[in-house]
This record gives sequence, structure tokens and C-alpha cells, in this order.
Amino acid sequence: MKQTQNRERRSRIGGREVVTRGLTSSIFQDLFHYLMTVGWLQLFAAVAGFYLLFNVLFGLLYWLLPGSIANLNPQGFAGAFFFSVETLATVGYGDMHPATAVGHALATFEIFIGLMLLALITGLMFARFSRPKARFLFSNVGVVRPLDGQMTLIFRAANARQNVVQEATAQLRLLQDVVTPEGFQIRCTAPPPGHCASRTPRSSSA
Repeated sequence: MKQTQNRERRSRIGGREVVTRGLTSSIFQDLFHYLMTVGWLQLFAAVAGFYLLFNVLFGLLYWLLPGSIANLNPQGFAGAFFFSVETLATVGYGDMHPATAVGHALATFEIFIGLMLLALITGLMFARFSRPKARFLFSNVGVVRPLDGQMTLIFRAANARQNVVQEATAQLRLLQDVVTPEGFQIRCTAPPPGHCASRTPRSSSA
């Protein structure tokens, strides 16, 4: 049986902090979700780190193939690294260029990988910027008062963007901590539907 690491992970969802324990922290298990939820600073640092590592790898391959790059400047690994940067970005200044069949093949492969990476990063940035996110403000204090002949919970809500909101819908649920006959504490909506109706309430929170 695979052992899980007893590490604590914290994430914020709205104004709440969610704590998970006992889960393996592998980024590659859900890479897209990680890239969509990680902070901007961490995302740019990861992209920059991968960019440098990728060019170092191809620069090393060019450096291990003497004579594959014409007009190499500066000489040595530094020149091969900068040639990799220019090739990956498809800049092509014209001074340095592949001089052998192997060099052309390696540059072709790097350009292909560079185009794929550019498309992936562009799609990732578009997906992050295009996510809709509401900015509504709610009053910290609610008021219970008679309204239309019934006691009603009232609170204020405002649009923080100060634009027009059309066809908006809203639902309000009151969460109630209850205890099952077995002694387990669970949280249900109030009034508790279905199997939660017979539980013993402890406290309520909106």
C-alpha cells in the first residue's frame, strides 16, 4: 500500500482557509489545476526557471557538437546558450546559424518544441485572465425584522465593480452544526433536509 505523507497543506477559497492532511503533494498529478491556481509570482518564477533550464539543455547539446554553429560568439558554452535562446524564440539575428546537418536537425527540433511551449503558455495565460470572478461585498451584520408578515433575515450586498449586473440570481443557505446519534459532528443546511432533520443541533452560522 502506498504510504501518504502526513503533510499539511493550506489553501484559501474566498475568505475561508481549507486545511488538508495526509495527501501526497505531487504537482504533476494535476498540473493544469496547479498552474491555474498557483500565485502569479510562483507561476512566472516556474516559467522562467523552465525557460532557463530548457535553453541550458539545448545549449549543452550545441556545445557538445563542435562546428554545428557558424560564427559562434562568444565562444564556448555561452555562445551555444545564446544561440539556443535565439532559436527557441525564432528570432534569427543572422550572425549565428547552424552549419552542419546535425545542427540544423537539432535547431529544427528546438524550434518545434518552442512553438508548442509558446502555444501552451499563451493558452494558460488566456485561461487565467478569462476566468470570471465576481466582486460582491456583503454586510458584516445581518438584521432580523418583520417583513411581509414574517420574520426575515436581511443583509446588504453591493457590487464592488460598480457596473450593471443583469439577470443575477442569489441563494442563501444557513449552515448548522449537528451531532448524529453516533456522536459525529456534521454540518447541514438549515432547516436541515432529509437525513439531517432528526439530528441534534449544536450551533448555527451563516
